[in-house]
Amino acid sequence: ENRKLRKLKVSAENSEAEAQEAKKQLRRTESMLEKTEKEVAVLRSKLGRGEYDKATTKVVHLSMNPSSMALKAKKQKEQNALRNTIKTLEAKIVAYEEQIATNNKPHSGALGVDALEVARKRAELLQEAQQKQIELRSEVERWMKEAERTKREAQEGSTRLERLRTVFRQKVSEFREACYCMTGYKIELMVGGDKYRLRPMYAGSEDEDIIIQFHNGQLSVLETDFVRSLDSQTKALMTKFHSVPAFLSQITIDLFNQTTIAK
Repeated sequence: ENRKLRKLKVSAENSEAEAQEAKKQLRRTESMLEKTEKEVAVLRSKLGRGEYDKATTKVVHLSMNPSSMALKAKKQKEQNALRNTIKTLEAKIVAYEEQIATNNKPHSGALGVDALEVARKRAELLQEAQQKQIELRSEVERWMKEAERTKREAQEGSTRLERLRTVFRQKVSEFREACYCMTGYKIELMVGGDKYRLRPMYAGSEDEDIIIQFHNGQLSVLETDFVRSLDSQTKALMTKFHSVPAFLSQITIDLFNQTTIAK
């Protein structure tokens, strides 16, 4: 019986060591989960915002992102469950140690039966701890797969986005060139967003430009040295008839005559 009691004490000590190892495993798992969660959040933020150049683009994390909040809540719930399991295991170990100490006292009865019960419970406890470790490893693997999947989606999205941007730049350039050829004016958006600088195709110098303001749905021609130099008949198309197309067309014809026909 004393030999059995010593074996039970050793088993209890081993169980306590295994519980401590489970706690360490939990801390390592929490660290891995937190790292993985951050990586997933960064990748989803990049994909959602269309950011693709890690060297030049700053990733902005959404503090109230619903997906991140849900993942964080789920992770917290799982961590709390694991902590509670470890606390339960520790409590069981303490109870078994107290039971062994009681059985070690003189005249304690039914030592053989109690020892067998302790051994049985210890085996159940060890099996439960091992199962929790398996669940922890499975959860970490699942998070790593999720991170890899999100990374692939971000890379694929970055490739598609870059292609779209390339096509868009080409189309914008073609559109501007087409407008320039059809209207005879190169149009530039000025600082502020409501003024446009028009450079005539047949202008004799860079100083010959027109500035038009678009405000509250109305077009206004602003004073420039070139506009002031126009004849009264051309100005009347704006001051009297309020026709910007006619005004611009007359300027185009006049400049065309001056730079082409006159030569």
